[in-house]
Amino acid sequence: MSDSTRDAIAALEEYLKRYPSGHFSELAQAQLDALLAGRGERRIEVISAEANPFTKGTARANQDYRPGDLFEYQVTDMLTKVVERTQMQRVVRVLPDRVMYNGGRLITDRLGNFLKMPNGATNGPNQFYATEYAVGRKWTTRYSTVLPNGQADEFEIDFKVAVREAVVVPAGRFDAYRVEGTGWLLGKSRSINVTYWIAPERVPRAIALENWQRQGKGIRKADRLELVAYTRL
Repeated sequence: MSDSTRDAIAALEEYLKRYPSGHFSELAQAQLDALLAGRGERRIEVISAEANPFTKGTARANQDYRPGDLFEYQVTDMLTKVVERTQMQRVVRVLPDRVMYNGGRLITDRLGNFLKMPNGATNGPNQFYATEYAVGRKWTTRYSTVLPNGQADEFEIDFKVAVREAVVVPAGRFDAYRVEGTGWLLGKSRSINVTYWIAPERVPRAIALENWQRQGKGIRKADRLELVAYTRL
């Protein structure tokens, strides 16, 4: 293990000791988990059994990305029910704090939070996706964004893990956590209502995501993202 990696681990451990529930604690924990995994250590995970009707359990975020992993999604307009486009996202590089796809045109952190989009939009560190999921868990994220037109703005969204349930998408049937979020794109005074389903035991990223954005009396966005296929080489 290099000196720089050892120093990074020590710095993250010290940060988490000082700020165990700080605003960026989950992101720091995700980076620490990735660095520890790189030297063969693994954090203990408690995963619920799908067949057990008495517990919904807790699931840690899946950070097991590998170069060559391919995520295929389709995007459907929820008003017209028309599939508007498909997205092929292939992992090209995995770093302790981020995952790069499609030559770097798309970048997420190890939890799946978007940092750079193919349309040119960028986000600051955020907790749209969490380090762990359990029914009833709540958190808030507020982060800066630069929109595709270059305009700076801020998102603020309150999330809650509502239930664990079955969800069916083109990629199949998944036992997933349904996470509901409400908030604002602050500068535009645009309300945000998002719902996503995630099954960390099977896929590192979202299985499905519905995104409603309203401004005034108008609907600015209403789409559903669904996993079509997840392939590992």
